[in-house]
Amino acid sequence: MCLYGDPHHYITSSIWAQVLDFIVLNIILPILCMGDLNEQKHAKEKLGPTMADVNRINEFCALVK
Repeated sequence: MCLYGDPHHYITSSIWAQVLDFIVLNIILPILCMGDLNEQKHAKEKLGPTMADVNRINEFCALVK
């Protein structure tokens, strides 16, 4: 699966819901997800004047292993 994550995070939760639905429907298949996910796994990865969105980071981390 190749993704381009929403860089403005307007529909990020919707994208992850669709990915999770796909995974659940194909649970017996190995799945590789790659692309520009526009997400961070750690708050320290955030650069710029605004703070990292910890809730979004937690949502993303719950999906990746």
